[in-house]
Amino acid sequence: TEFALGRVTPNPSAGPMGIDYALPFEARVRLSVLDIQGHEVAVLADGTRPSGRHYVVWNGRAGSRVVAAGVYFVRLQMPKGGLLRRMVIIH
Repeated sequence: TEFALGRVTPNPSAGPMGIDYALPFEARVRLSVLDIQGHEVAVLADGTRPSGRHYVVWNGRAGSRVVAAGVYFVRLQMPKGGLLRRMVIIH
């Protein structure tokens, strides 16, 4: 097993999106959503997670507001690098 960032489903989406990731061993990770300019709009996971598969749902919100339609990225940061996936929000 290796560090992996799975598909974002559904994509594109007008509602919640599921994101899965895998860790080969316990590690500190940060899973966040970035806008097209690279600004972090939401943090979905931040801290030490056990090895195995993990699943989170992003509700398309940045704090208390719904994000605008457009292209966003989910980023998984881990001890030795990071992974990125593109996702599209439609309204």
